[in-house]
Amino acid sequence: MGSKRNRTRTHEFKVMLNDKENLLLLELAKRSGLSRSEYVRSLITGQSTRGYPEEFLKTRLGRTIRKSGDPNWQ
Repeated sequence: MGSKRNRTRTHEFKVMLNDKENLLLLELAKRSGLSRSEYVRSLITGQSTRGYPEEFLKTRLGRTIRKSGDPNWQ
């Protein structure tokens, strides 16, 4: 049925986005060559992503995601 590759990921996290945030996430993920899920996970873990734009860090979503992945990030 489903893929076994994500079996270690047992926690689902739902995020509500407005239209502008959703379009930004789609564009950033597309630029990075990652899926939306992979892109968000890379931000949480502090991994570098291709096409990681500085302007994203200034958005509320960018700040929230980065803070959740790095307790020392400001």
